[in-house]
Amino acid sequence: MNSQCTADSRQVSNSSRPEKRSRATLIAAPKACDLIGAGLARAAGPSFAAGQAMVEFAFVAGLLLLIALVGIQFAIIGNADLAVNQYAYSVARYASVNYLDSSLSNPNTDSSVQALLPPTIGGDNSGGTALATISLTPCAAPPNNFGSTATVTVTYDLVGGNKIFLPNPFSMASGAVIGSVAFPTTVSATQKAFCE
Repeated sequence: MNSQCTADSRQVSNSSRPEKRSRATLIAAPKACDLIGAGLARAAGPSFAAGQAMVEFAFVAGLLLLIALVGIQFAIIGNADLAVNQYAYSVARYASVNYLDSSLSNPNTDSSVQALLPPTIGGDNSGGTALATISLTPCAAPPNNFGSTATVTVTYDLVGGNKIFLPNPFSMASGAVIGSVAFPTTVSATQKAFCE
């Protein structure tokens, strides 16, 4: 036993007289040194609370990490979607101003159109095909081009562009499914611009 338990269990102080204690203190809760033999003081001590806090932190931290990863994944997809929308508008504007350009008949290979491609969605897949494909409806032929529109649809492959880093669909738990999220594999945008 430690010295604290031995000193507390004495009924007599250092003087020759016995301590004056009320009856309530003598029959109150048992002392901690009396409970050590039964193992009860250790179970109710601070180490038990620290273990419980670690388990709760593990559950909460794991859940927060999953939520953060899904949020980052959606942010990457949203960034690509904004770039596709900007590219579609830029190509529609270019086609409405330069409607007499003969190379606009194939905008996917036109160097002027490809120069407008944002670096976020640039590049080719392993087969050499551009990840962002363009579908263009040009302006009407002159002299009926005033008031007509050039319509551009851009489609971008998120999987080929390595924008999806989580499994698709992403399940929040294996075994018992808490929830799952399916990410889009392509994003597209359509823009129109009046011909000049």
